[in-house]
Amino acid sequence: MLLSKAKNWTLNCTLLALVLAAVSCGKEAEIKDKKPVREQEAVESAMEAELQKQSVVCDNGLSCPGSIAKIVIVDKDKLKFCTGVLVNGVTVATSSSCLTEGLRTSGDATRCAKDVHIFFPRFGISAAQRVKCRGMVFASPLPGKDATLWRNDIAYIDLNVDPDDMRGRRYARLSRDGIEDRKFLTLWKVDADNGDVGVIRRDECQALSKSYVNPLSDTQFSPVMTMVGCEFKNGNTGGMLLGAGQKWRGLLSQPLATDMVKFLNNSGRLIEPLAPIVHVSNAACLPSVIDSDVPTERDCFKDLNVTQMDRRRADILSTTAPFEAIREQIIETFNKTRAYFKWDVELVKDDGQGTYRVVASPRCMNPLEGWIGRVGRRESKYVYSMTLPDWNLSLGFDRGSRLVSRSDESEKQKIYVQFSPKQANDTTRTYIYVWRQNETTRVFNDISFCE
Repeated sequence: MLLSKAKNWTLNCTLLALVLAAVSCGKEAEIKDKKPVREQEAVESAMEAELQKQSVVCDNGLSCPGSIAKIVIVDKDKLKFCTGVLVNGVTVATSSSCLTEGLRTSGDATRCAKDVHIFFPRFGISAAQRVKCRGMVFASPLPGKDATLWRNDIAYIDLNVDPDDMRGRRYARLSRDGIEDRKFLTLWKVDADNGDVGVIRRDECQALSKSYVNPLSDTQFSPVMTMVGCEFKNGNTGGMLLGAGQKWRGLLSQPLATDMVKFLNNSGRLIEPLAPIVHVSNAACLPSVIDSDVPTERDCFKDLNVTQMDRRRADILSTTAPFEAIREQIIETFNKTRAYFKWDVELVKDDGQGTYRVVASPRCMNPLEGWIGRVGRRESKYVYSMTLPDWNLSLGFDRGSRLVSRSDESEKQKIYVQFSPKQANDTTRTYIYVWRQNETTRVFNDISFCE
């Protein structure tokens, strides 16, 4: 009995020693995982030194809006640069994609106090200012990585500043007018030319609807617009697009994705060199936290998804609709050349060349009074020729990835036509032969008068 008790006592002591050792080791490991306080302070001190170097200035020769700011985001141990727009005395708007994922999704609105810093340039009597973030008012969720499917890309930042300190700066006024196709807008942005100084610059952008890049942008109230011609640089995200009356019409989101640029350049479909393309959040559809003017257009809320995007892009690649205007012009040219007939035109694709050729056919006969005196009513056979362009039509993408047609009219062709004026006079109908040199004659029987 005594021996058994001794064994139990020994076993209990051993287990207790193991537990204490495990707890001790866990505490030691936990302490080792944490950064020493002094090291953390040194990192923060170094980051603050980098922030103190930051500034923003207006480009030489420009009169820049006082509402434009340089946004500096602390992302781990690096700095990220964007553009911001003052929308009232204590609020700045920028793109949600400018923020880190943590800032965008954190439930703690005050988390930005250490990581978001706003720099305003000198403006009029207002000195250059550095303002900290008091809290995130709103940040758009950004589903996926495709900026064409982000319904809006905007964040509102509450500034830790007295409104009186911002009194000298004019606020941007939001417009709900939409962005019309081919509309030119002025882009104000901050170019982060180096790690310290941001330069406010102006650029011109043109809106293009129904492009291959973004076929879902098909009206002036589409939430995501495609703009061409304005070059994207580091720091431009969140740039403000202004229209007439200096009203805020859009917010710069992201440039065209690299893989889409490669696809277009390698597709063999570009008729002209691709221009810089950016995605813009349409101001007509932006959520607003600064007033009660909410978006009301139905298109602002239309469905944006990958399936619909892919279907629209496939439709673009298979359509010949851009040729319709050229086709009408070609028909008009045929009808003006001689007064005998009205013509129709078919566009036939040459799969080997990827181009289209014109095949013209007589549709009906014009009234005799307009031309029979020139050829004679008793002529049983009359032949004439028409010298016309040998239209070589191509279909492809323009500088903004919109599907357009081009017509090469440098070469000429001679088309021969034979018919019977006598038959037309006697029966109100005639046969017609049509041919080109070294081509098979096409025969059309019973061509009657046009209605």
